[in-house]
Amino acid sequence: MKGGMVGRLVMVGLMIGLFVGQSTASFGSCYSNCFSLCLLHLDSPVTCSVKCLAKCIKTPSPLHPDSLHFCKLGCALKLCSNISTKQNPGVATVESCVKSCPGTCSENYLSPIN
Repeated sequence: MKGGMVGRLVMVGLMIGLFVGQSTASFGSCYSNCFSLCLLHLDSPVTCSVKCLAKCIKTPSPLHPDSLHFCKLGCALKLCSNISTKQNPGVATVESCVKSCPGTCSENYLSPIN
């Protein structure tokens, strides 16, 4: 019984560590590392960009993402996934593009429907 409790505490500690680690990592470093590693295995910069945008755009709650998060992700995939190339990942440009999406989504979600 004691072993089961210790195992649960270790698991909770690891999960908290993962979430804290994710929240402190910047989008730019996440995207840069992900894109570089992806290009080693895949040939398409667009495929790598889509994969890395999805990985590096943080959800407010990993267990319960909201519709605004999905709007931000969709916006980033549509507007920002074609910026990176093999020669130039354009991390700063991609990050700027991604940062513009919350405003677009907030306007769409907060504006009244006519």
